[in-house]
Amino acid sequence: RGLSGSIGTSHSMSAENVLDDDAGMIVEANLSRDKQETKKDLASAIDIVMTFRKLPSGKRVCFKMEEVMKTETGYDIKTIYQYDYDENKLEDGVHRQVNKVSDLLRSKLNAYGVTKSEINAVLG
Repeated sequence: RGLSGSIGTSHSMSAENVLDDDAGMIVEANLSRDKQETKKDLASAIDIVMTFRKLPSGKRVCFKMEEVMKTETGYDIKTIYQYDYDENKLEDGVHRQVNKVSDLLRSKLNAYGVTKSEINAVLG
């Protein structure tokens, strides 16, 4: 929110679960009464959620990278990258770009000092 950024962890299975779990804790702590409004507020503070999974071999992979965007009516979650795999060859999966990041996130990253060429190299 106007600052140069921060990073945090939340132990959830998806971006939707991050918003739901964090909003639930805020409501339980009596810091808010409305869980849906709290989820919208969280969506304005969270840009990217990275979800990691542990494969049967013990190897951990970034399973999904999702962008969280506040909208007029709530929020939207868009998958940017996901780990694609064959059920029989889980270890041989690849990361595939599903969508491009929004122009708003590109602008934020650029304002934080990430060059446009760096953004394009990683996020397409």
